[in-house]
Amino acid sequence: IAGMEKNVKTTTCRVVYYEDELNDEFSEAQIEPRTIDETYDYDGGILRRLGRVFWYYMLVRPFATVFLKVKFGHKIVGKEKEAEAFIESEHKRIEPKLKKFREYFKGKYGMVLTGSAYAHGLITVLNELGIKNEGALVFHHDPVYDGAGKNQDTLKELVETYGDIPNYTVSKTRAFQLPQLLKRSKTDFLIIRHPGLASVAGHLGVPTFALGDEHIPVGYDGIIRVGEILVGVLARTKFNQALQRHVRLPYNDWWFAQNDPFILSNDEHVFDEIEERLKNA
Repeated sequence: IAGMEKNVKTTTCRVVYYEDELNDEFSEAQIEPRTIDETYDYDGGILRRLGRVFWYYMLVRPFATVFLKVKFGHKIVGKEKEAEAFIESEHKRIEPKLKKFREYFKGKYGMVLTGSAYAHGLITVLNELGIKNEGALVFHHDPVYDGAGKNQDTLKELVETYGDIPNYTVSKTRAFQLPQLLKRSKTDFLIIRHPGLASVAGHLGVPTFALGDEHIPVGYDGIIRVGEILVGVLARTKFNQALQRHVRLPYNDWWFAQNDPFILSNDEHVFDEIEERLKNA
């Protein structure tokens, strides 16, 4: 290795501390923030809507149809009757197990914490198992990209089919929301997509299903798989309650006492209050 020292590149690192967490900006990008409230037009106005219709229906879709036809010989064969017969047979196949799960989960409440449309699908599975929902926490929701068109509006389909979810929360700061969400909503367990947050929920005394494989709930067999797993998750209830009594969480009594889950963004003076409390602690 001798003689190679001159080819080694070194990088100088520096540590930068925030003085104002809300306003300090270390990025060189010059971005003008936009206010997104109840008046914000997610579709981008009439020109963008017309443009989307033009590109999708007059260019992209016809091109895709011709391409599939020419290259792959694609054709619509009309298998509606066969599809309906398959759906009916699958309903009958899982009905005995589904009936047992619905009896077992009678009176149970569940809560889902995942991405947007995926959460809607999981809540659907819980409803099929006979599990009620008072709350959910989705990490994002874009009215355009998470519900593009009537055939992809999964939230509308969920609400119209199974009813409203009173405490449906959208937040990227999900770990901060969890204590308040658990105060507002009754639940016997959580289903969480990200394992880091699952440990927090477990320490809060709630048994948690950390859904590492997102394909587990898919299809008719997926409903049964989720039911089998949740039976095991509920068996850990006493363990999590004991765990809660013997662990120390990074939340103080002041935070647990808050009823507004969005206080960090709704109250511009809240950080001053927190800083003052830390000084006097």
